Amino acid sequence: MVSYLTKAKDLLSHFKVYELLQIPRVENGYADALSKLASSRDSDLMKPIPVEKLNRPSIDESFAPTAMTISESPEVDEGDHRIFKQPSAVERQTGNSAEGP
Repeated sequence: MVSYLTKAKDLLSHFKVYELLQIPRVENGYADALSKLASSRDSDLMKPIPVEKLNRPSIDESFAPTAMTISESPEVDEGDHRIFKQPSAVERQTGNSAEGP
């Protein structure tokens, strides 16, 4: 996990502004099931778990992208310095934004 955190911090350093969101467990069933399995001592759950062996690390610096394209939204006025953010899961479900409907 440390290598993922290091890579994420490195990638985020290229942005002036970013937003980190925690995904609620109800929206991430696979991770929730895995966390329950990892912390369980239930003998029914102690069956063999298939593990996939990776041929190379999932974070491989030799395959790093050579370019990153960042584009601005075309409807943003040059004088408008408000930060654009995508709506959260709650905002998408309710249709209301944190700034108002």
